[in-house]
Amino acid sequence: MTLFRSLAFAALGLFIAAAAWADPPMPKPKNKPKPKPTAKSATSKPAGEKPIRNRAVQAMKIVVENAEFDEMPLEEFVEWLERLTKANVVVRWKVLESAGIAKDRPLTLKQKDIPLGRLLPLAFEALTSGLEGVEMAAKAHGNILLITTRADLNSKLVTRTYDIEALRVVVPDFHGNRANIDGIGQGGRQQGGAVQSGGGGGSNPNIDAETQRLIDVITSTIDPPSWKVNGGKGTITVFKNNMIIRNSEEAHDAIESLLGLGATGGKPTPP
Repeated sequence: MTLFRSLAFAALGLFIAAAAWADPPMPKPKNKPKPKPTAKSATSKPAGEKPIRNRAVQAMKIVVENAEFDEMPLEEFVEWLERLTKANVVVRWKVLESAGIAKDRPLTLKQKDIPLGRLLPLAFEALTSGLEGVEMAAKAHGNILLITTRADLNSKLVTRTYDIEALRVVVPDFHGNRANIDGIGQGGRQQGGAVQSGGGGGSNPNIDAETQRLIDVITSTIDPPSWKVNGGKGTITVFKNNMIIRNSEEAHDAIESLLGLGATGGKPTPP
């Protein structure tokens, strides 16, 4: 019995010694918050580098050295535009198809050393050849290039606000730009604190002479039939130092071009 106890105590001693030599238990890790999923844009820029703005607008100045299209389907032409401009090309296919312009409509055109802004109208003219009363049009705004029909592009009126003082700096002499505006207008009228002008050659005491001349230039040279004074829907309202113009996208583009403001000269006005 004594021998048995001695063996038992010896075995217990060996067990304790083995436990002491073994690695100590690792502490349990604390609960860490899981990292939130992140998304990286394909167009993201390295830190410190500014993103490219007005990509579509700037692309209109690209000179195409060899623009040769031999029965290229319209859909492939759009893909070529996307690669060239690196802009977001939006095509209103339903509108085009309802006008008889399908995705596989062929384009045949050959031009050399031509800016894209001049190439597009020629391409649209070729694409609509044989379609009576159908015109294609494009609108470059920011990073988006919209392609649709001219009727669709001008179907909605857009309101933009222009700083009159800035316009006077850009175009200090209106006389050289004036067209024949005799008998066009009806002057302006006061409404709700704003002065609304039909844009004609009439005299309105609420609008100073320089502003009235600027209005005359716009309404007599930029798509005259589109203005309310000439039977259209476009309007020009003068409020304090701002000129609030409501007309089609193409009319605004022409106004900004006339005044040398570029494609972002007028600020969109909330509806």
